[in-house]
Amino acid sequence: MWLERLVGDLAGEGTVLAPGAGGLAMSSFKSEPVDPPVTLALTNRQFAAHLHAMAPDAAEVFPDVDPVRAAYQLFLVHIDETVITRAVPGSRITLVDGRLRVEPERPADPLPDLDPDAEYEWRSEPPGGRRRPRA
Repeated sequence: MWLERLVGDLAGEGTVLAPGAGGLAMSSFKSEPVDPPVTLALTNRQFAAHLHAMAPDAAEVFPDVDPVRAAYQLFLVHIDETVITRAVPGSRITLVDGRLRVEPERPADPLPDLDPDAEYEWRSEPPGGRRRPRA
């Protein structure tokens, strides 16, 4: 039930998941082709158990819906984050100990042109560019 819902909901965003070898093959993500497809190795039983385990925490994030529905909504966020930041074409995404795991995983992007001996400072400015004076 939950996997069918996932396939349908993601299809509405341009993501194509279809039964494939070892799970659901993602041949498109947000209307962009994925070749070779990313495999989401997940059974209905695993997915339902995962959603029920996530439900108490997810209810804090989405308090206006049923806790299992909240877990499903949070899973949608997690799968998007995982595909965008960690998966590469041909990756396999699995659930291990309640977390999404990716093999192979995208290497971290290096920060270009940073001087390892320089002193850097991080700042933020509020909207409108008004800054508070430094103390």
